[in-house]
Amino acid sequence: MINGSFYDKDVPPMEGDELLLINITLNSFRLLDMDEVEETIQYQNEFLMMWFDPTLGWDRRLFPDYDSEYVMVPEDQLWIPDVIYYSTIDSEPILTPKDSLVMIRYDGWVRVSVPATITVPCTLRLQDFPYDEQHCNITLGSWIFTEEQITVVPNEQKIVPTPQSNIGQLPSIEYTGNSEWQLLSIDVSQIVEDISGDGNYSLILYEVRLKRKPVYYVMVIQTPTLIIGTVTIFGMFTPHSQRMERWQTVELGLNMLLAITMMLNLVSSYMPKTSRLPLLGNYIIAEIFICSIGIVVSMVLLEIHSRAAQRNWQPPDWLIKIVLFAWGSKKFAVSSDPPRDRPPSHQELSEKDDIYRLNVVKGQLTQTLHLVRGYMNREHVEREWLLLWTRIFDRIDLVLLVVFQAANIDQQQETIHFFNEIVLLWNDPRLAWDPAQFEDSDIVKVRHDYIWIPDLIYDNTIDSVNLVPEQIASADLEYDGTVRMSLAKTITSLCELKFEDFPYDKQKCELPLGSWYFSQISLRANKDVLEPDKGVLAGENSGGIAYYGNAEWSLLEIRVVPKFVPWDWKGTTLKYSQVVYQINLKRKPVYYVMVIQTPTLIIGLLTVLGIFTPFSQRRERTQRAELGLGMLLAISMLLNLLSEMMPKIEKLPLLGNYIVAEIFICAIATIISITLFEIHARADQRNWRPPDLLCQIVLLSCRQRKLRKISAQVDPQRIGAPIDHIRIMNGSHDAYKAQKQMTQTLHLVKQYIERDRVEDEWKLLWIRIFDRVDIVFLILFQAANIVAAVMFMR
Repeated sequence: MINGSFYDKDVPPMEGDELLLINITLNSFRLLDMDEVEETIQYQNEFLMMWFDPTLGWDRRLFPDYDSEYVMVPEDQLWIPDVIYYSTIDSEPILTPKDSLVMIRYDGWVRVSVPATITVPCTLRLQDFPYDEQHCNITLGSWIFTEEQITVVPNEQKIVPTPQSNIGQLPSIEYTGNSEWQLLSIDVSQIVEDISGDGNYSLILYEVRLKRKPVYYVMVIQTPTLIIGTVTIFGMFTPHSQRMERWQTVELGLNMLLAITMMLNLVSSYMPKTSRLPLLGNYIIAEIFICSIGIVVSMVLLEIHSRAAQRNWQPPDWLIKIVLFAWGSKKFAVSSDPPRDRPPSHQELSEKDDIYRLNVVKGQLTQTLHLVRGYMNREHVEREWLLLWTRIFDRIDLVLLVVFQAANIDQQQETIHFFNEIVLLWNDPRLAWDPAQFEDSDIVKVRHDYIWIPDLIYDNTIDSVNLVPEQIASADLEYDGTVRMSLAKTITSLCELKFEDFPYDKQKCELPLGSWYFSQISLRANKDVLEPDKGVLAGENSGGIAYYGNAEWSLLEIRVVPKFVPWDWKGTTLKYSQVVYQINLKRKPVYYVMVIQTPTLIIGLLTVLGIFTPFSQRRERTQRAELGLGMLLAISMLLNLLSEMMPKIEKLPLLGNYIVAEIFICAIATIISITLFEIHARADQRNWRPPDLLCQIVLLSCRQRKLRKISAQVDPQRIGAPIDHIRIMNGSHDAYKAQKQMTQTLHLVKQYIERDRVEDEWKLLWIRIFDRVDIVFLILFQAANIVAAVMFMR
């Protein structure tokens, strides 16, 4: 029907100044990928072009034997408008021009389908990442002809996305995003632009509006950063170490700065090098500043506390009133050294006066007793000062803890790549012959380009590679017109994956196979279910027809479902026959269990063991906080490793939930360890007496001996020691006073020593109590680790 004498494919179907209208329909749009670093968007789409060519129509009455309303013509035999995507970085057509067909109606209307995978630039606005929305403009129009010659007209003004279909099912016509991006809408407008001063060109502008699903980034980056920052501030400002061991908190803060900086580096790997950081990047920068200021404040407090303790500074009254709210604080005074009497000369000692000698002995004894009392008094006052400084810095630490915590709270492409071979059988009566006329030859082989081949393709294919070169591809012809041809290809196809149960997941991928142009072709499969070959391993040759997975995936079965896809054109409804292969796959989880889940479990178990093993109860527990935070970082890195294997889906997979659970277990264990250390440090520094009820509950000792009670303070100035049992010396009243003072001093020293002994007993009992508490928490958290592992293992 296309006669070269009457039709020239190089000449557009317009005469003189006549305007050609081309109707454009965006038939499908499937987002494949958004590359934030390169600022590009990749999608698969099909747009239809329809125009009127009066030279291609025919009068149906002149062809009574051909009652069809349209015919199919190879694309390379017709003039095709040069409508392309502007600013395209890459374009991969799904159908080559040689394989593409054009539909021509009897009234002269022409329709051509242009399916392709397109990559175009898209300027991103990432200030609100990962809660951002993006608008990407896609421009379509003629490359050569101006507006006066060709005008492109869109058939729609706005395209709404296709409702969510079942997992693995991809309808023939759809407008969808991917696992990371939700397609909001596609706004369509007709514009005219003057390009390079060559004239006005008619263009169609598609504004694709996308919204990111932020769950992936919240769970993988933001939540671990928040937990690390929170536990870091707890470790730095919880008043667990006030006796000049605060340097460990500085080391803790610096280590966590490194961890949070690594999180920032992880975010930057997703982003282009723009002049403004995204919202998530600003959040991590804020965490870095919070931790940095916390380290500086902790170092300042360390220096002040160290100087106050080493130089025996007396706490100022105004500081006590502001920080401790102690308005009636008692005064502390340190007694001065007593005046030293001149020792008697030999001439004075030569006198035989007993009273004189007794006065000399009394004077020396008074001096000695005054020195002892002065020493004890000074030690008592300095101890009170040190305890007061400790209380002051305890209160400052608690205030800063509240302040800094308030500031602180403020498979990637989803494709399946496979090799397959399909065998096509159809009957072409034009190719039949009588074997008797050709030496009983009933079958011959011919090159595939000598005969008509059905245009069967996979509907959701991204890439397809023929394994048999075209030069040697052939088909088998039988004498009755039966044609048999084998098509062996490596296919990359879309497959919407479901990762909630990863790595114990099952996937269902659908591969619709059908004719792209001919609704008259009816497809029929030979089998309804294709069972995998038993005992055939990945990569092994089964010696026949084999259906199997690979090293990671087991093929369960392939179901074959017939399907008809309706399509309306100019009031005529066409039904296209398809055969849908439903491929059911099951992942082999051993690799992920051994590489990710088992190391996470071991790290969690050892972390809890290191935090709660009662090996260190005398103020060295800060190292346990460092251990917990270090393990938090290690588990967060395992979560990042897992995230690199997965698409950025809306829900974390099963293994991801397990790692997040381990992060929370380690974080809670670290905070409990810091809290226990705070209680133990206060009991040790302030000489708290262990309550009898606590001893009976924790130590399980119902016959616990009663703890001795001692006075809260041992005051060297008090008088009143019993002396009734002391024999009063006959003689001078001064000798009696000296004996009484000596008795009181000895009693005071004895009481001082007794208090130290009882306080040592209390400290030892506190150690036993916290030993037992550590063992209880060790058992509880190890049980939580095991329960979590069992829950998330299948």
